Amino acid sequence: LASSPSGAAAARPGTGPWPEGPEAVFVGRDDELRQLREALQEAREGRGRAVFVTGEPGSGKTALLAEFASQVLSCEPDVAVAGGRCPLPAGPAEPCLPFREALKVLSGDPDGGWLPARCPGYVPPALADWSRVLARALTGKADLLPGSRRTGPDQDPQAAGPEFLPGQVEETLRAFARERPLVLLLDDVHWADPGSLVVLGRLARQLPRSRILLVASL
Repeated sequence: LASSPSGAAAARPGTGPWPEGPEAVFVGRDDELRQLREALQEAREGRGRAVFVTGEPGSGKTALLAEFASQVLSCEPDVAVAGGRCPLPAGPAEPCLPFREALKVLSGDPDGGWLPARCPGYVPPALADWSRVLARALTGKADLLPGSRRTGPDQDPQAAGPEFLPGQVEETLRAFARERPLVLLLDDVHWADPGSLVVLGRLARQLPRSRILLVASL
């Protein structure tokens, strides 16, 4: 999807980088939102995909993600929505940060993750249910928890296992999506750390057989 300035959201000076609050106005983008809704319907049916939102800086890419998230949260109670941001590189990168932020939302911690919505501090009523879904998806699969150790005949049981983090993140997200359709939002993917790119590549191979709609801005 291409993002153009003519479809940008209008908000009062001093607000955040996406529209927030009752004064925020989101205009245009009907075609882009329609395409995202169609992609979501396919994901619900087990034909997930990745959609990339492109455009110049300031053209409203993040605002489009926020508006789509708000629509899904308002109209699709059986769909989970979570996201993460890829920060501007400034020092050592935190591995898989945007995906770990999304998992924080799904675990019931909206302040620790990133959930773009039209209202500051908004907590979706389904958040507690998402955390129960995540716990159910991981029942008996403790080794999927990002950062947990993995042991086996050829592995050191004392190894913390950061090298396994991308695989754990990807498998955790897919386990969740088997229980509940998932909209996964990633902002500023062009700044993604190497671990996040590994997760993105692993997910991309599995999306057509999943209930995940990945929407990324770059």
